Amino acid sequence: MVNFNVNWDRWIKSSVAKHFNDESLIGINENQTVLFIEGFERNTDGKKDWIEFRLDGPYYEETTKGHWKIEIEVNILVVVNEQKNPYRPEYLKGRVVQLFTTCFDVFKYGESEEDDNLKLGCFTLKTSGREKILTTNFGKVRPDTRQLQSSVEGHFVMYLD
Repeated sequence: MVNFNVNWDRWIKSSVAKHFNDESLIGINENQTVLFIEGFERNTDGKKDWIEFRLDGPYYEETTKGHWKIEIEVNILVVVNEQKNPYRPEYLKGRVVQLFTTCFDVFKYGESEEDDNLKLGCFTLKTSGREKILTTNFGKVRPDTRQLQSSVEGHFVMYLD
């Protein structure tokens, strides 16, 4: 049995963001692709392409006393400035989709007494009743820029008891 913890939101966001920040640059950094986390300052000046991370939720449900179902939605925006490789947006989007297929471990990151860096749980991809991983191509969203945009979205669940 687990009681609700006021630190869960923070631990979840920091752990999932760390998953993408650590992993998203592997194999795609030859063009200096960077990841920005929603809510943090960002500077895209001079960047050829970048990835933006957003987390919706967590949504909490105490299924029975002390047993929790926690759901999140992860949205990644992929931005590519037009260049010689017309398949660059699809390549980056594919790398992001790959990251959605693995478990997101949640650790108690932080600097307070409760933040002992121990594993809290693991988010897995929800596959019932939703698209498994939704990808959307927006293309050029403004005619006055050379940017092409697409997104990757997934819904995840973690159980604590």
